Amino acid sequence: MRLMLMFLGIVMVGCATQGKNTMSYTEGSPVKIINEVQVDAPYSRVWDTLVRDLAKSFYVINNIDRESRLLNVSFTTADPESYIELWPLDTHIH
Repeated sequence: MRLMLMFLGIVMVGCATQGKNTMSYTEGSPVKIINEVQVDAPYSRVWDTLVRDLAKSFYVINNIDRESRLLNVSFTTADPESYIELWPLDTHIH
């Protein structure tokens, strides 16, 4: 019985072949994202303006702490396609 199992295992391993990679990779072009702005104004005025403008927008202020400069916001939309980039289906790994 052991000999038959060992023979079956050798046959199964011997018949295995390496799969073919169908994924291709194209290097993307670098995109410069501006995520920092220096404002020449007193902190309290900038903070107050930021909070006021956020409160008027579609963002929801979840947590706010002026002293620690923590501001946590979120938003919900019925039209996410306006805010995300959808990948073509052929870029998924097969």
